[in-house]
Amino acid sequence: ILLMSAAAVIGLAGFALFGGEGFTGAVSLGARNYLSRLQHLQVNFKALSGNFFDGFALEGLAAGDREDGSIVTARRVFFSLDPRESWKERRLIFSAAADGVKIKESRLERLASAAEKDFPPTESQATSTPIFSLLAPRRISADDWGGEHGWRLRNFTMERLEPEKLNYRFSFDGSYEKEPLQLTGTAAFAENALPKDLELELHGLKSRLTVVASANEKLIEL
Repeated sequence: ILLMSAAAVIGLAGFALFGGEGFTGAVSLGARNYLSRLQHLQVNFKALSGNFFDGFALEGLAAGDREDGSIVTARRVFFSLDPRESWKERRLIFSAAADGVKIKESRLERLASAAEKDFPPTESQATSTPIFSLLAPRRISADDWGGEHGWRLRNFTMERLEPEKLNYRFSFDGSYEKEPLQLTGTAAFAENALPKDLELELHGLKSRLTVVASANEKLIEL
């Protein structure tokens, strides 16, 4: 549902490009009217702010089904575009962040079912264009995530290493049942968002694991 929210912000950013910051209020009202007409999903937010040049933020996001409207909640979801790099690469280059996310894992299946009913998959999605040929992240971050089953994400970052290439550095700092978990590494992706090369190091549960994998060489080392 956070991906759906990010997609909504992409659309809002496109509208606001022509209307400026003062147009944000009208777009926010239109978004609320549209969301209120969904038959199975409930999606609400407290405020939308920002502009095309600085980025947009959704505050107080909540998503669920008709029985529970807060299966997934987020304190803040942020999205921004890099116009210059997007023009240069002929795809949307963006940064995104989701902070203060709380998830009721036991009800995620209900949320997915509601989303599928309101947005049923189409035949064209089966042969869709590779996602990274349309857009690619420059930076993605997440802070202060948690759920019902003893896990916590303190911080996650994924940053692009070079312009015009799908090479990324990432780090993860979290815990499970109060046991710390840290993950660092790099990855190179194909345009279908599948990793081609992967190097990562995991520290957690009183152990250390290093993984090196290459799809081209069909190699996995532990």
